Amino acid sequence: MKIGSIFNKFETNYSFLDSIEFGDGNIHSTWKINTTEGKSFILQKFNDYVFKDPIGLMNNMSIISDHLSAKIAKSDLKWKFPEFYRTKKGQFFFRDKDEVYWRLMAFIDHDPNAGDNEQKYFTAGSSYGQFIELLSDLPSQQIIETIPKFHNLPFILKNFKQSVKSTSKQNRKNAASEIQFFEKREEELLMIPKLAESGQIPVRLVHMDTKFDNILFDNNGIPVAIIDLDTVMPGLVHSDFGDAMRSDGNATAEDDPDLSKVKFKMNVFKDYTRGFASSLKKLLSPAEIETLHLAPGLFAYMQGVRFLLDYLNGSKYYNIKYPEHNMVRTRNQIRLFEEMKKKEKMMRAVVHSEFGIC
Repeated sequence: MKIGSIFNKFETNYSFLDSIEFGDGNIHSTWKINTTEGKSFILQKFNDYVFKDPIGLMNNMSIISDHLSAKIAKSDLKWKFPEFYRTKKGQFFFRDKDEVYWRLMAFIDHDPNAGDNEQKYFTAGSSYGQFIELLSDLPSQQIIETIPKFHNLPFILKNFKQSVKSTSKQNRKNAASEIQFFEKREEELLMIPKLAESGQIPVRLVHMDTKFDNILFDNNGIPVAIIDLDTVMPGLVHSDFGDAMRSDGNATAEDDPDLSKVKFKMNVFKDYTRGFASSLKKLLSPAEIETLHLAPGLFAYMQGVRFLLDYLNGSKYYNIKYPEHNMVRTRNQIRLFEEMKKKEKMMRAVVHSEFGIC
């Protein structure tokens, strides 16, 4: 079906003008819809291979949006949240003849360049920290896991080992050194998950996809929205700290095949940590703070495993542009992990300093 025909399945009272592909997400495919009346929308082809319970996910979105809206109404924040439209049959998804799910939301006006300044990573850290703080009194039991065990390293490693056994001989040969790298470091990287399993690190509601591009800014550089809330679910604070540093602390793109460009930017780490601490000093436990500097390495490792797992499984999870795309991503994350390990002591000192630990 054409994009305009899909848009017209939703109850909006606006007339389709044109559309453009929008964003660079690895999961959903997204278009910006322009209408003759001047209002814009975001239309997404929903990936139900990744998110297997679309209805449960939308229920999450409703609970989270209502809770955050009520909290923000009592604060100085100007954040907005996705406004979803129902189809003409009253559903949040349109399911086409190929059984593909589509959803529509209002476009949130923002300036894509306004947040790109010397304070950007402090602002990102403080914004994601505020997000966690605002959700801290919403019982996590009310929110389902939209991707079960999404950042659960023991579960990911279990699936990884099964895929190593079941994949083709050629795939195993192509990935032999990468498989060995991940297997060799398994015990070291399981420390934080084991602390969580024992209850020494608490479960919180966290965003779980904290790249800088998921914060929208007005033309004065003030955050107006945190988007991509599909992954908000119970997890560890390390997710929102570590994954941000994995995404934004890398000096190059996560799929850059030139590994000489992969460097870990300590200036980004320092600014993000300062912002994160400014919002969460009173909330985080001593065990969370003491292990926070290990989160970037944990998430570079974990994401590398996930990219390689998808490669071994035929690249069904992440969007790819060529057959070896996930292998390139894997090697990039391995190099990033190695760069982070070199700076681990410095990272610990920064965390201690910003959280006021002597």
